Amino acid sequence: METNSAKSSQKSISGITIIPVFKETLKAKSHKNYPKSIGEQFHMLLESGDFSGEIGEQAVSYISADDVKAKVVFIGLGSAADFNDVHALHTGGYIGAILRDCKNKEVRIILEDKQEPFTLPFFTGMMLNTYKIDKLKSASKTSAHTDELPSSLTFDTGEKWLSQEKLYANFEKATVISNSVSVVKDLVNQPSNLVDMDYFTDTAKAIAKENGYKFSIIGESQLRQEGWGGLLAVNQGAESEPRCLVLEYKGGKADEKPIALVGKGVLFDTGGYNLKPTNFIETMHYDMAGAATVMGVFTALKKFNIKKNVVGIMPLAENLISGKAYRPSDIITMLSGKTVEITNTDAEGRLLLADAVTHAHKYKPTQIFTMATLTGAVVAALGDRYTGIMGNDSSIQVKLQRLGEKVDENVWSFPMPKHYVKKMESKVADLRNFDIDTGRYAGTIKAAGFIEYFVNETPWCHMDIAGTAFTKDPQPYQTIGATGHGVRLLLEYLSE
Repeated sequence: METNSAKSSQKSISGITIIPVFKETLKAKSHKNYPKSIGEQFHMLLESGDFSGEIGEQAVSYISADDVKAKVVFIGLGSAADFNDVHALHTGGYIGAILRDCKNKEVRIILEDKQEPFTLPFFTGMMLNTYKIDKLKSASKTSAHTDELPSSLTFDTGEKWLSQEKLYANFEKATVISNSVSVVKDLVNQPSNLVDMDYFTDTAKAIAKENGYKFSIIGESQLRQEGWGGLLAVNQGAESEPRCLVLEYKGGKADEKPIALVGKGVLFDTGGYNLKPTNFIETMHYDMAGAATVMGVFTALKKFNIKKNVVGIMPLAENLISGKAYRPSDIITMLSGKTVEITNTDAEGRLLLADAVTHAHKYKPTQIFTMATLTGAVVAALGDRYTGIMGNDSSIQVKLQRLGEKVDENVWSFPMPKHYVKKMESKVADLRNFDIDTGRYAGTIKAAGFIEYFVNETPWCHMDIAGTAFTKDPQPYQTIGATGHGVRLLLEYLSE
């Protein structure tokens, strides 16, 4: 990345030039911060009616003049008074798509003074959309965790910029955010024959080594010794050994209790004997997105020097079918000592989370977050743009809602009436993992209600990312497939 002042932008420009522009700038009589031929192009676009600068609008010109010999892409920003962080994120996404598919290695982006407050979301959107999903194609030259920018990427800025250092800092911060999200995307997008127990473990180990985190693995023998009945039951039908990975970041005071991030890690979910049907089972390698989100957050914690202690707990299993697999009607004993009647083998994620939450209590956390692709019901309710959140502390939910609007990772709070939560109680055990009586109703709330029985009094928020972790209808800064939804939101939350 290079940056130039307005004066250097008057030099001859070649390659591809991208110009995000406010309507007011487009209509201005003078364009002294732009090369002369660009200013002339502004007037031509307005007169032709082909481009008015509305938000997201694009126009392409090919200019051959003394000061510019380039393909020029104009991107409308709308009115400066209405522009916000989400608009900047989307605009960056439009540019990222150009960079991702760009065959020209020399790209110049001309920014103006009024865009300075939005450079972080702008760069973030741009970097996020350089992600390539075709990394496993034999012809692909892009390896996992590597999303290439053009070899020459230059930013020209106006004369009144407050700080070139701030521009660099925001670019570097956006790069960290993008890389953290890409960790999640790579884990979730790749199939389970590649992202198996060892691959996931090695990724966590590499993140720990790079950042100096404490890393531990609770293996099968220890799980059995301690009594992780939920995790062990879900993995009974698999050949691979279950485990729970734990990452610990010490950014706060030595005696400060941590915030616990607990992520569901079902590396493939057939549904067990309550088998998932065609058109649903094919994407079930993404059922570990909750655990992957924890990994994404930990990729950035040290780099952002976040002043909190954080523990990440990732229970890993495969919900497969075999003669050893757990069955509907089984009764298991959880790590907490509670007994659970299995009424649906496809309600497995809550069993992993319940055991992991019980383990989290050993750290005496100030807050617990559970993240999981937990229910299809949340997709029916909120689609792929909102994460459903629930819990026992409304202040956490209010804060997440505010920050979600800022970073465009939106959440929506669900109520948790006791009537629904009590539906998870069983006649033959303490609890049941699925309400088979009125199971079609309030499925998202009941799933979280099951987890609540293991939370005790600790402030807790559950994030059901079943709709938002994966998309076929991406936002301008997203690509199809995994989204990494939740990483940017949690980093924002932990940074405050």
